[in-house]
Amino acid sequence: MREKFLIAVDQKASLQKTRQEIATLGGKKSAHMNFSVTVKVPKTYRKNKPPGLKNTICLNCSWTCHYNCIHPDELKKYCCAITDEHCTVCPNKCHWSAHNNLDHYFDQGEETEVKSDEAMR
Repeated sequence: MREKFLIAVDQKASLQKTRQEIATLGGKKSAHMNFSVTVKVPKTYRKNKPPGLKNTICLNCSWTCHYNCIHPDELKKYCCAITDEHCTVCPNKCHWSAHNNLDHYFDQGEETEVKSDEAMR
């Protein structure tokens, strides 16, 4: 839950920054002038784990739901992240069958993007 909250806070901050940049440029640009804004946007990165360690990954959400899970894929419904056959961690609360043990995990970060006025219309 904390990860989802932090991602939402990052997205809100990114949108506020974009709005501020547009407002700053709004008075300076004429109707025929092109402009762009540099903003930071949330991004999900895939990272590999050492051999032998597996994480429960939601295949629908691309989300790491449980690090170092001991349950094989066919017994995933017994994972501590699963309650009443649905995940309590991934954003969409997906069914346990959408989860697999994989040798990587997903980490949240941010990336700098340049957005043109055309892309923001």
